[in-house]
Amino acid sequence: MLTDFYLRVAVAQDVTGTSAVSDDSVDLMTAGREIGTGYNLEAVVTVTTTFAGPTAVAFEVISASDEALTTGIALYGSSGFCPIANVVAPANASALGTRVVVRLNEQPIAVYDQVDGDASATSMQSVQRYLGVRVISAGDGAAITAGAFTADFVLCPSHTTNKHYASGFTF
Repeated sequence: MLTDFYLRVAVAQDVTGTSAVSDDSVDLMTAGREIGTGYNLEAVVTVTTTFAGPTAVAFEVISASDEALTTGIALYGSSGFCPIANVVAPANASALGTRVVVRLNEQPIAVYDQVDGDASATSMQSVQRYLGVRVISAGDGAAITAGAFTADFVLCPSHTTNKHYASGFTF
C-alpha cells in the first residue's frame, strides 16, 4: 500500500467522547488535485492506541463543506461497528495495530442534518469540498475513554499492480 502525505488525515490522533473527526481533511478543490480519478478509493485506518469505553466503534468516511468537517456532512462509507476488543494497538514497535479498511461509495449513503445530526435521506447531494474520517462509539451512549488512530486515503489494492520478482539476486 502506497501512502501520500497529502492524503493522510490523521496521525496517532487521540479520541475521546462519543465521536471525533480527523484532525486534517483533504481539500478536493485544490488546483490540479485529482485523487483516484478512475479508480476506487479506500480509507485505511490503523489503530495506534487501543480503544476503550464503548462496546464497539465505527470508522466512517465523510465529506463536509468546511475544513473542520463539521458542516454539511455526508457519509460515503462505514466500517460498521467493530467490537472494542478487536480495536487494539500494536503489541510492539515493529507490529501493526488493527487495520480497518473503509471503501468510499460513489454517492453518499446519508446526509446529516445541521441542527440535530440525524441522517436525512431526503437531501442527497454531491460530495462536499473536504474529505475526512470520523470515529463514532456504538449506540450504547458510552464515550470513548482511550484510543488513537492514523488514517490515509489510498487506491483500492485491487487496482494497484503487485509485481513479483525472482529471489536470490546478488549485487
